[in-house]
Amino acid sequence: FGVLEYDAEFKKDALKTPWRPLLGDNVTNLLSWHTDKPDPKKPRQFIGRDNETNELLAWAEDDNPISAKFIIGKGGIGKSRLAAEFAEVLRNKGWETGFLFNERGPKNYAASDKTLFIIDYPEEKQEVVQELAQSLDSFSGNQRIKILLLTRDTMNEWGQRLRQWRVGEYFETQAVQPAVLNETDCRELYNRTVYRAAKYLKKNVPSIPGWLNQWLEKDKAHQRPLFVMAAAIHS
Repeated sequence: FGVLEYDAEFKKDALKTPWRPLLGDNVTNLLSWHTDKPDPKKPRQFIGRDNETNELLAWAEDDNPISAKFIIGKGGIGKSRLAAEFAEVLRNKGWETGFLFNERGPKNYAASDKTLFIIDYPEEKQEVVQELAQSLDSFSGNQRIKILLLTRDTMNEWGQRLRQWRVGEYFETQAVQPAVLNETDCRELYNRTVYRAAKYLKKNVPSIPGWLNQWLEKDKAHQRPLFVMAAAIHS
């Protein structure tokens, strides 16, 4: 297990993605990226992120077994959901995948032969990021260790930190930067969210409002996945 090798004096946690069922009577829980774990036995329901997923898969399976990569984007663009969906894709390929939460650093987790660590809001967990990055030299050459960091900060800001920590050689300089959804994907996401909300509330599914296309065209920010889903729930 490299630098994260098992210590008999305490049990390592398993990495995981904190999926949650839709519970209670608050339909706005649909807005959380934690809601509804993908079912590998059903067609993939994730909308509009094929290019980003393929880019991440190419990185995970490239010739560099130990490396880190950023997903950079504004709030509501879908960074966390993209990472969680990608983690499920790798898990179905035999990887150990999951999020590092709170201030629990990598020493609390056991790395397998193929491990994906995901760190959300790494700008708020810089000590954890630094600890993990500085530990990478200690991993076995037979291990494939990938670190995915989900951030709103720019590559310039992260470049300064990485140079200060002297770990820049492990970090990809090309970040994945999800764009807003195109209008077709927005409408599909809107329709699916309306259907799920109505089904959950045991109400009739409303028709598509006439204002939707104009609202999407009015401001590109409206085409962020979170905003599209919020508009669907509001309707």
